[in-house]
Amino acid sequence: MMKTADNVKIVQANLSRNDFTLHGLHLNISGKENMAELIAENIKKPNVKKRNGKKIKKILLRKKLRKN
Repeated sequence: MMKTADNVKIVQANLSRNDFTLHGLHLNISGKENMAELIAENIKKPNVKKRNGKKIKKILLRKKLRKN
């Protein structure tokens, strides 16, 4: 059971044994590339919520740092 949060998205990763190192603890180069592609695909998709039956796109705003 998981608690849901608005700013978190679960990425389903179906990695094979070939994506891990020999001891199976870490991702190898192909595993890292596969994970990077999965993450990139999910970043490109807009995070859409529904409020009162209307779709609302979430937009992340970045604060600009002022130089003093």
